[in-house]
Amino acid sequence: MGSGNPFSVPPTPGVPLDIPLGIPIPLSQELFVPTQELSETELNMTVEEWVRYHMQIEYDKFKEDGEREIDIFQKRAEQVRNTIGALYCQLSRDRINWQNKGRC
Repeated sequence: MGSGNPFSVPPTPGVPLDIPLGIPIPLSQELFVPTQELSETELNMTVEEWVRYHMQIEYDKFKEDGEREIDIFQKRAEQVRNTIGALYCQLSRDRINWQNKGRC
């Protein structure tokens, strides 16, 4: 098992587990841990219902991760936009001051 595998199950083939501990794993990349027993609700499901139930859980994880990533991107874009705006204003002020000094 890799140093970043916090689970006691063997690694899934093709899933990198060398993520350092302390770095949060996106929900959509968490390992699917097989259950030892099913809940009463799951026992009453057909196989198709159980698969769809778990597909919905995984879909919700991907959606939550995607929404979080979009939010992070939008916040960072706003920071960059503000920085560019501040630089533009400063450049404009410097240009006006330089032009006024040249006229004196």
